[in-house]
Amino acid sequence: MVGSTLTSEHDAGGLLLEQHDGSAPWYAQLPMAGMGDVAQPPLEADHQFSLIDFFFPPVQELPGYYDPFSRQFAYGSAGVQPYRLGWFSYDDFVFMPKARATVGGNFQNLQWNTWLRYSQVLPGSLVFAWTAGLNGQFWTGPTGINFPADGDQLLSDFQLSSNWGAPWNWQLGVTPQINSDFSRTLNSNSLMCDVRAVVLYRPVPEWTLAFGAALWNRASDHLIPYGGVIWAPNERWEFRLLFPRSRVSYYVGNLRGFEAWGYVSGEYNLEAYQLDIQGPRVSVRGEFSDYRLLKGFNLQRGRWNFFWEGGAVFDRHVRFRGPVHEFGINEGLMIRTGVTY
Repeated sequence: MVGSTLTSEHDAGGLLLEQHDGSAPWYAQLPMAGMGDVAQPPLEADHQFSLIDFFFPPVQELPGYYDPFSRQFAYGSAGVQPYRLGWFSYDDFVFMPKARATVGGNFQNLQWNTWLRYSQVLPGSLVFAWTAGLNGQFWTGPTGINFPADGDQLLSDFQLSSNWGAPWNWQLGVTPQINSDFSRTLNSNSLMCDVRAVVLYRPVPEWTLAFGAALWNRASDHLIPYGGVIWAPNERWEFRLLFPRSRVSYYVGNLRGFEAWGYVSGEYNLEAYQLDIQGPRVSVRGEFSDYRLLKGFNLQRGRWNFFWEGGAVFDRHVRFRGPVHEFGINEGLMIRTGVTY
């Protein structure tokens, strides 16, 4: 979508690395990888089956394929991180320290988010991805409302995308989910299903336009724009100006064997859970929303990506369906760190 991947030498984990022979800059004379090619690290003839191979099988990659709504990074206009096929895991931890709530007391949020994705290439140059996710929220406060201590999200996301060697491509996705504090029998307040659709147009290598929409059933059937503009002016910078998540990233280079990026991101976040806040027989759907401005860095080596980001959270609200409660939370801080492998 943004450009082909760097195609120099591979390390043992399948990461495409730059050459350091001193003859030319790393971005000089980059060959273009085929859009439908699947790259695999070479296997030795005497390769023996082992527990390491079972739990960490050789990485399969799809060079040139780019999902701008994921955490995949770009080397500016020179290419993108190869898209991982097969199994791909993600874990992160989020901490939002105590901030004053309008209903009294303070509100604090601690999260653990994990998901496992399986991707494969289908006939017709299509890419299918299925993601199973578990996200846990652990809340402290506020004092002015009978707020639960935790909530959990169980989701199953299905995505189908085109990978045509042409300016036009598309992406469709649906995400059924169950979100609740699980303190009572589940009802319609816990059952949700989000859908999204986007068309991607890349007239020149430096520009990609995304036109789409998403229906977030998780929060009162919230219809939002889903798209924007991606600009990669050179071999270092990428401006991913999208909604609901934008990111401006800079490829630093290879630091002691790690491919490194620094970035600034902006996010609109909205979640919902079935919550028990009125008594033993009544539950409501609570909707959490905020805007986030974060600064971070990403390090990649082999199959592993490590990232850390932190910044400010604005316009924080918790709303409940029905005439129950609504409260705001003062602007606060957020720290997120995680790993993909």
